[in-house]
This record gives sequence, structure tokens and C-alpha cells, in this order.
Amino acid sequence: PPFKKVLRGKIEFLGMVRGKNDAIYQKFILQFNRIDPNFISTPGEKLVDMTYDAFISHASEDKESFVEPLVHELQRRGFKIRYDEFSLKDGDDLRASIDKGLAESRYGIIIFSGAFFRKNWTKKELSALTYLEIHGRLTVLPIWYKINKEQMMDHAALSAPLKALQFPELTLSKIASKLSKILK
Repeated sequence: PPFKKVLRGKIEFLGMVRGKNDAIYQKFILQFNRIDPNFISTPGEKLVDMTYDAFISHASEDKESFVEPLVHELQRRGFKIRYDEFSLKDGDDLRASIDKGLAESRYGIIIFSGAFFRKNWTKKELSALTYLEIHGRLTVLPIWYKINKEQMMDHAALSAPLKALQFPELTLSKIASKLSKILK
């Protein structure tokens, strides 16, 4: 049988075993839909809409100097980035907006910095991103912004071993290039 039919059968089986709302099943369904846009497993099936290529978790103190230029560079390269400056409107529920952004993103970019570790909110985002990665829902892409391995070990020991892009060792343009290769 043709490869697409075999693959579709395997995905259907995964949906029967794990359930249609399982994050891994949803991820495979979305990827298969890129191959075959006419594929719908069952009528009325709810698929997660992966609206964004990446969600950016950062401290507001790093926004002007690093985060905004990085976001603009990634957008210039054609990527859709979930970023609070563009996503939040006055009166929006911050937590609901973040949950929605996480649910609609394929990757989670975390900008680790001294300011990041001083905030409770960013620690909550880190916990959510770690949980989602463990459950196969998204992939975390860490960036160390003006910090070193010792600081990572002091504040986020579980994330310290992850291969990270580091600024200023890499320029913002080189970081955007490396991220672009992953996000495509």
C-alpha cells in the first residue's frame, strides 16, 4: 500500500489506543495534515490549531535589548511568533492568554537571564513549558541571555544540560539563523 495510507493507519491506531485528545496523537495528526490537507480522521474531530511557530518566554527587562529585536528578526524571516507585545490587548486575562499561546505553538523559546530568574511569572512559564515538552506537546529551545552555566545550575538545574544558544557568544542574527533552521 502507498506510504500515506500506511502512515494514516498507524496514526488512526494511535488515536484509538491513546484517545483523540492525546497530545502526541494531535501532533501527528497536524503533521499528517501538512502532507495531506484533505485528511480528517473522523468527522467533527477537534484538532489543535498550531497558529504559532513559537511562544517566547522572557522577562520584561530583556524585552527592549534582546527579545523584541529577536522577535522582529524571526518575523522578518516568515515565522509566526507568540509574543505578548503583539498578542495581548488591554483587559485580556494574562493567564488565559499565555495558556492559549502555549497551546497554539509548536516550540517554546525560553530566554533565560538574570531577570528571568528573579520573576515568579517566568518560573511558572518555565514549569508549563517543561511539562508540555515532557508530554510531547512542544519542544523547548533555550537561549542563555548574558548568563553562564553556573547561573543556570543555581536557578534551573533541569534546564542547564539542554543545548542552548548563548548571547553574546552568538550574535542576535546568528541566533535567529539557528532558530530559523529549527522552526522551518
